[in-house]
Amino acid sequence: MSASMARIGIDAHAIGENLTGNETYISNLINGLVSLYTEHRFVLLFTRRDLAEQWQNRYPQVETALMRPVYPLIRIPFSVPVLAWRRGLDMLHVQYVRPPLLQIPVVTTIHDISFEKYPDLFSRKEVTQFRMTIPRSARHADKVITISQNSKQDLIEVYGLRDEDVVVTYLGVSSIFSPVAEGLQEIKNKYGIDERYILTVGNLQPRKNLQRLVSAYVRLRDSRPDIKHKLAIVGKRAWKHDPIIESARQSRWVQDILLTDYVPEDELPVLYSGADLFVYPSIYEGFGLPPLEAMACGAPVITSDRSSLPEVVGDAAIKVNPFDVEAIAASMASVILEPAIATRLREAGMARAKRFSWETCARETVDVFESVLAKRRD
Repeated sequence: MSASMARIGIDAHAIGENLTGNETYISNLINGLVSLYTEHRFVLLFTRRDLAEQWQNRYPQVETALMRPVYPLIRIPFSVPVLAWRRGLDMLHVQYVRPPLLQIPVVTTIHDISFEKYPDLFSRKEVTQFRMTIPRSARHADKVITISQNSKQDLIEVYGLRDEDVVVTYLGVSSIFSPVAEGLQEIKNKYGIDERYILTVGNLQPRKNLQRLVSAYVRLRDSRPDIKHKLAIVGKRAWKHDPIIESARQSRWVQDILLTDYVPEDELPVLYSGADLFVYPSIYEGFGLPPLEAMACGAPVITSDRSSLPEVVGDAAIKVNPFDVEAIAASMASVILEPAIATRLREAGMARAKRFSWETCARETVDVFESVLAKRRD
């Protein structure tokens, strides 16, 4: 391998998953890497041919490869090492799981280990699979990247990693997230929002704490007849979504609780911008992009006081105990009823969001790649 050029593999199989956090991260990271890292070639590894073809000619220093089969228990330990050998890769970047038989340096991004902290929020199968693969991946990676200081401390405490083994690269806010006025009524009509609204964005799963949010919304409406806001819950249905939907359906305010399912990314800035309030009471996050995106669009934010979220939002949001329904409801009332609070949060949030960029994330990731490649050259 020359000192000036390397072939770096990027596991891009998360692209195409309807913008989960993993997909948002890897797609924005790739775009940043190729603009900063022009002396190297990147081989993007996909499981879907149509996505591989979309990325094939996007950048001159990028080529794509298909990983077969799709089934991860075969793909990760067997197909990826063979593909790395055939394509002559000098290094591989993956999310969470490091292929065990790989003979080249590996950088692993582990967003969080929420399954270790809150195993009851996951299926038994998921917890078993994660505990079989992620601890080993963390301990055998040449370098671990994570996305908050909170996640870094979890990795150190739970898996016994050293401080120097783990590098934090904060996520960024895409430039599409900024205050938008045009098209709001059209988007509201599309999703049946005929009043002012409170917004939350995230997959429907227990970790997002949406059942308590629904309970807090009911308490808000019961206690304040002058508040007419709808509650718009944006996100695709994930594991254990039925109790969340049932809690909304059984509420006496069921007509005012809107479940939109998945919303395309280009519509999110409009929804964020039009919201009088964004609420994100998640129990645990490795980073928490939605509150930051909402801030960038000028929405006042209420979020959880747990895990990485205080680290991300700083003093630009109201932070509440996610298990305290009364506190969530009271915080929502204060923002809706006191314009000065909403204005302060809007201004502080927009300023805070400007601190986080994908360019910075990519540049810091480049530094990690270079340090790993330099060790191999030595």
